[in-house]
Amino acid sequence: MLKFSIIITTHNRLDLLNRAVSSVFNQTYDGFELIIVDDASNGDHQIEPSGRTGENFVYIRHDVNLGVSAARNTGIKAAQHPYIVFLDDDDIFHERYLETLAAHLEKFPEIDFTWCGKKNRTFENNICVAEKEFHFSANSYDDPEVCPMLTYWANSLGVMIKKDVFDRVGLFDTKMTTAEDLDFLLRMLNAGMKFVAIPKILIDVCIYKSRKSLSRQATAQMEANNLALLLKKNETFLSKNKEVWAYYARSLIMAYYRCGEKAKARKLMGTLLKEKPSECNILIRAFKYEFLKF
Repeated sequence: MLKFSIIITTHNRLDLLNRAVSSVFNQTYDGFELIIVDDASNGDHQIEPSGRTGENFVYIRHDVNLGVSAARNTGIKAAQHPYIVFLDDDDIFHERYLETLAAHLEKFPEIDFTWCGKKNRTFENNICVAEKEFHFSANSYDDPEVCPMLTYWANSLGVMIKKDVFDRVGLFDTKMTTAEDLDFLLRMLNAGMKFVAIPKILIDVCIYKSRKSLSRQATAQMEANNLALLLKKNETFLSKNKEVWAYYARSLIMAYYRCGEKAKARKLMGTLLKEKPSECNILIRAFKYEFLKF
C-alpha cells in the first residue's frame, strides 16, 4: 500500500481546521498520516491535540508565527512517508481523494508530482453563493499547452509531491510571503520533474469573503516584491518558456501599478512588449493607472 503524509498548516482558524481534518479522516483509503502544523495560533484558536491522538496523527506547534512556507517546511521535515500531500485549512478533500491518488500513482509510478481538479465554493456569511469547477487534463510536460496552464497551479490545491523532490530542489522559500507555491513549481519544472494531472475534481476550495487566506495575506507592495523575486530566481527556466514568463510579467506590472511604482511598471511593460508584441492588451489595463484615479 502506498503511504501518504498529509500536511495541514493553520493559524487562528480552528473552526475551519476541524472541517478539513474531518475530510482527511473520512477518506476511503487509510494509508496516511496527518501532520498539523499550528503556526502560533493564539487564544481560543489553539489546538488541543489530546483528543486527536493516534499513530497516524502528528501535531506540531510553532512558538512564533513564521509564515506558511516555514510551516509547510516543518511538516515536510516531520513526514514519515514517501508521498507528501498538502491541504489548506479552509479546504476539503472529497472522500475518494487518496484512493484516486493512489490508483493514479500505481499507473504512473515515475511521476514526481501531481494535482487534481477542484471546485471553488464562495461563501458569504457561511452561505455558499457561487460554485465553479476547474478540470485539468495535462499529462505530459511535452504537451505545448502545459506551461500556460501551469501558471494557474498555485496554493497547493490537491497537490502531491514525492518527498525526495525536496531533497533535490530544496524546501519552500521562507523569504517569499506570496507566490511561494509558484516558485517551487518552477524549480521543479526546471529540474525536469515529471508529472501528471488527475482529471477529476477531488477537492473543494472554500473562499470566504470575510476572511483572508493564511497564505495570501499580503499588501500590494509585498505582492510586487515577491513576484519580482520569483522572476529573478527562476530566470533560467522562464527564459526558455516565454508564455509562462509573460504571464508572471503581466502580474508583476499590475502589482507595481497597485503599489504606486509606475516607473518599474513602465520599464517591465516595455520589456514585455518587446519580447511579445502580442501582449499589447496590457496597455489597456495600464491606462487606468496612468491617467485615471483608482
